[in-house]
Amino acid sequence: GARSDQRIVLHPWDEERLQAVLAIRAEQAQASPPEDAPWSFFDVARVHLARGRTDLAEAVVQAARPLLTAPWQPQTFATSLEAYAAAGIDVAPVRAALGLTEGPGADGSASATLRTPVPKRRNARRTDSLTASRLAMLPSTTASRGKVSTA
Repeated sequence: GARSDQRIVLHPWDEERLQAVLAIRAEQAQASPPEDAPWSFFDVARVHLARGRTDLAEAVVQAARPLLTAPWQPQTFATSLEAYAAAGIDVAPVRAALGLTEGPGADGSASATLRTPVPKRRNARRTDSLTASRLAMLPSTTASRGKVSTA
């Protein structure tokens, strides 16, 4: 469950796994051009949410917005946020950064609607450099590059 400080209580091995995911996915998101976008960004955001850093999750999701290519991408991510909300994490700022309406549908399903249309990628270089600068606040993964074990 979540503590009052909006962080999921994790066992040490869970924290190790989160660190491994962060090292891999942050490196992909910071690549030029970003790899596996927007999913690498969304995974980084989920790690930050689990650690109680909604501010960092919000910034990473905002950086992913120019990389969206279809309306179902943010909707799929929004569905995954419902598990965090159920654990007591305030996901509203992250949903807002993604341009989604609040909360699940009236029928209890985790529906999400974009408030603004998915942007077109007309200038990939500009988008990639903008994304890289916005991701500068992420923890450095330099020390773990090439050293993250998948075993």
